[in-house]
Amino acid sequence: MAIGLPSLKALRAFSIIAADGSFERAAERLGVSRSAVSHLVSDLEHQLGVRVLQRSRRGVSVTHDGKALLFSMGDAIQRIETAIESFRRDRSQIRLSTLATFASCWLLPRLPDLQTRHPHLQLSLSTSIQAVDLSTEDFDCAIRHGMGPWPDLDCTFLFREALVLVGLPQLISRLRGPDLRSTLSHTPIIKARSRPHDLGQWWQGVGLGGPSPRFSLVVENREQALAAAVAGAGLTLINPRYVAPPSPMSVLAKLPGKIVSLPEGFFFVAPQRNRGRKNISLLSSWLTSEACKLPATDRAVRDPQ
Repeated sequence: MAIGLPSLKALRAFSIIAADGSFERAAERLGVSRSAVSHLVSDLEHQLGVRVLQRSRRGVSVTHDGKALLFSMGDAIQRIETAIESFRRDRSQIRLSTLATFASCWLLPRLPDLQTRHPHLQLSLSTSIQAVDLSTEDFDCAIRHGMGPWPDLDCTFLFREALVLVGLPQLISRLRGPDLRSTLSHTPIIKARSRPHDLGQWWQGVGLGGPSPRFSLVVENREQALAAAVAGAGLTLINPRYVAPPSPMSVLAKLPGKIVSLPEGFFFVAPQRNRGRKNISLLSSWLTSEACKLPATDRAVRDPQ
């Protein structure tokens, strides 16, 4: 007949006593009484059929069989406890993949509200310009940019992509004359390599004829383009939500009445295997609620119903 394994708690109690030489210290570390520790050790010895500890007036010592057991266990108890703790942490922690500019300009400034509403949620954020594969990579959910929906993913629409020209207020104020096209041809414009078609799409969308102006500065991504605009290096094109409070980029002004809506959108996506996880549902609901708070100045951008 198969013999059942000793309890992890009994093995841990034994290993603590062997290391510290004290039942009292083991009781303190395990959060139980001294008598409970004594019972754990007695149950362990009964199951193994050997004595692992020798009690005497001088204290506690480990028997020959006890030393053999310690040698066989090695660091197994510590590894098991680490694995269990990691599992518990992972179930409460949500691993979210998102776009860098979305994170820094829209998501992170709003996180204090999420923390107030759901203080037990733990977010682990990772940014990437590539869409992660949620079926193979170590993420629970993601923010995706594109047309959506995607196969085998639960997709929740957040808001539509849009473009508006932004810059320091003094630069934007120069564009309010009658000849916008001419003024822009003499104003420095910043291009993000990651968004090569933004200027052409915006130029056509606002009805400006002829070729669009040349760029005076080319940077790697939207974050850098916004940083350059804040520094006064010129104007750039961005989603209006990225420069609305509480974004740190809200110091930038938008060219009024010239917002162009694009067919792509931002979506919260999660694999269908996570459909029952309460924390992911809470995050999805919170994101949707925040996304519905469209800035009053941007009402021209219509999201699908």
